[in-house]
Amino acid sequence: MNNYVYNQIRKVSFMGIIVSGIVLISVILLGINLPFKKVFNPTKVSLISQISKARNEGNNYIEITLNDLHYTGYDYYKFGKPVASYYYNLSNNNCTFVLLNTDELDSHKVLNNYTIQGRLSDSNEETDELMRRLSNDLDWTKNGLQSISAPVYINQTAYHKNIYIFLAVLLSFIAISMLVYFLNSIVVFIFPGIHPTCLYLKKLTKGRKDIDTVSIEVTNRIVLKTSNFILTKHYLIINNLLTFEIVPLGRIIWAFEHSKWHKILWHKTRLSYTLSIMYGHKIKIDSSKNTKEEIDTIINYFKENYDSIIIGYSKENKKLAHQKYKRMRRKH
Repeated sequence: MNNYVYNQIRKVSFMGIIVSGIVLISVILLGINLPFKKVFNPTKVSLISQISKARNEGNNYIEITLNDLHYTGYDYYKFGKPVASYYYNLSNNNCTFVLLNTDELDSHKVLNNYTIQGRLSDSNEETDELMRRLSNDLDWTKNGLQSISAPVYINQTAYHKNIYIFLAVLLSFIAISMLVYFLNSIVVFIFPGIHPTCLYLKKLTKGRKDIDTVSIEVTNRIVLKTSNFILTKHYLIINNLLTFEIVPLGRIIWAFEHSKWHKILWHKTRLSYTLSIMYGHKIKIDSSKNTKEEIDTIINYFKENYDSIIIGYSKENKKLAHQKYKRMRRKH
């Protein structure tokens, strides 16, 4: 017999294989292209005069011990607050600028034996303005200062190690989760009988009887069929892109309809309806593609055929449903 339940589980599992595989490959490619190795293991540069060479060799993240650093008198502002200070080193008639985080500085004294990790950045409009102001302070010309300045500067504020640690943890978590989901989908595709829905039905009947019954009812006893669920005489079948759930109607404790306005800024765009049910655990069914009439048909079918189902949302019904759920758990 062509088993409807197993066929649907295989369809959902196949989509799970595709989606998780795509996400896993995307995460791996993203991890390869992000500069984790360079950020966590910056290139050690011994002399400040070597930073241009390091940048030309593709080493954007460096670790260096700085000496004879002088405060320029100018700071870097963000959201109106100073967050970093510009320093300069002048040696061998070569000027190199360094932008240091203010919160790591005790004062604006000359800094010696000061080890930092930073990113090498190209000169920009801000450093051009810095050189214009600094050259005026030194009673010099901007072109004269530019002629002896390195084309790159050390930017400690652009060295976001904590962000990369967060990204590494996040991508690792996503990759591991997708790998587990990918492997699980393959196993369930091969052995659909171990899907949670099948295990739940088998537990109720201590065998496969309910699985075959679902297939028969889907063929002969459909009450309502929409894009994402099927209502038969004894079952509600939820069938979305990546989920497949079979709910025996006799096990439902509580059912109600929830409506929600979707907004863009302050403008209401559309009203969606969600069918929520409780049968051992609460399920919110993705009903955004279904009309209010379809959901009302299901609710009314519950009301007319199953007196044991609590219908409608209220604080009292919520309390009754949880009490009934606790009694059911104690019984089983």
